[in-house]
Amino acid sequence: MSTAEQDVYKNAVTAMITAGTYATLVSIHKDMSHNMHDMGTLVSRLRFLPWHRAYLLHFEAELQKVDKNAFVPYWKWVDGGVPTWLASFKPTVGTTTNKRNNLTSSITSKTRIDTVLATTDYPSFSHELEIDPHNQGHVALGEPMSRVPTAPSDPIFWMHHGEVDRIWSLWQTKNAGKGPLLSGKDAVMDPWTEDIKALSSVASLGYSYV
Repeated sequence: MSTAEQDVYKNAVTAMITAGTYATLVSIHKDMSHNMHDMGTLVSRLRFLPWHRAYLLHFEAELQKVDKNAFVPYWKWVDGGVPTWLASFKPTVGTTTNKRNNLTSSITSKTRIDTVLATTDYPSFSHELEIDPHNQGHVALGEPMSRVPTAPSDPIFWMHHGEVDRIWSLWQTKNAGKGPLLSGKDAVMDPWTEDIKALSSVASLGYSYV
């Protein structure tokens, strides 16, 4: 990212916090009835990736209401720790104080990513990606990222999940036609209206990863 793009992201997040729209988005993640994390059921495991893809899209739409040039960057885990340009950006959201650990080393390795990507069935792939490195990253970064209800309060949350989504998109390229088999209300990523089909391809959604 250029310095200008970094500033656009930080300024848009700051404006959203001031307006209250950021806290509204955070509150969605507090509600575990959305079944968006692996809680020991197959449905919750299958919803993890598409639900968070929808979450990213709605967050980015709010960013772009502030600045049309804003977008959700991804934090490429294997490149190292917390990006230097984000290290001092620890805004308070409501009553949640940002106490993030500014890690200087990577939360995972290329070997681990390659292992996850080599998993050929979707339920196993999603589970492996979620527990390590996704969960590992949340814990290592400390509060507010280490707690589900407050995690999105840290602007790195969206970048962390941008990387999750990027890894999923790479897996999809290698495993065409495979994905979460959900039906009925389980296939709709509430509280939004997007379903599995609408979220199945980054290309159809109009974005890509470089």
